[in-house]
Amino acid sequence: MDMSSERREEEPMTAVMPEVDRVGYEIHGWVPAGFLTADDIDSIDLDVPFEIQDGDLLIMAPPSAWHDATSDDVRGYLKRRHAWAAEDMVVVVGDNIWRPDVVAVAVSREELLRSRARKLYPAAIEVAVEIISHDGDPAKDKLSVNRDRELKFREYALAGIPEYWIIDETADDPLDASVEIYRLRSGSYVPVRVVRLSQLLTEKP
Repeated sequence: MDMSSERREEEPMTAVMPEVDRVGYEIHGWVPAGFLTADDIDSIDLDVPFEIQDGDLLIMAPPSAWHDATSDDVRGYLKRRHAWAAEDMVVVVGDNIWRPDVVAVAVSREELLRSRARKLYPAAIEVAVEIISHDGDPAKDKLSVNRDRELKFREYALAGIPEYWIIDETADDPLDASVEIYRLRSGSYVPVRVVRLSQLLTEKP
């Protein structure tokens, strides 16, 4: 059957999260059958955050307390320097759907609320931030790190997002974070700064 000319039937999906602190998570909802693209975003009804990569659905693990606190700090910092900053917004990049941990956008909070936007496009984004979520399983950890450091690094640059931040843990201080700042030049990201989050937060706008 030619799936490109007919609406795909939606089918129920139940999935189990990868093991997180020895706790299993059941996921319930509806996902269109077959290869997924950004056009399917409005047809997907799940009770957990997800991304779409090369046609596959990626279920996002619950964030750690460190991840959540770091995201809040970064969002507060970016809100003071841009029209608005938001967490966990869906971003359409080609056929893929990504959920940066934080984005700084070129529109105000009021404009964003009035638009009732459920997804953003790269033209509206000034900074995309990914906070690396490490996994106890070395294989899963490598996939997660590579997704932020390589795949999204390339895709955000090709999409024209002016600035990309990669935030990672610091071995010597579990309360702090390392912030790598990259800016777009001639279609590619180049490193401009590496700074501790604790230092960044003390800087005036």
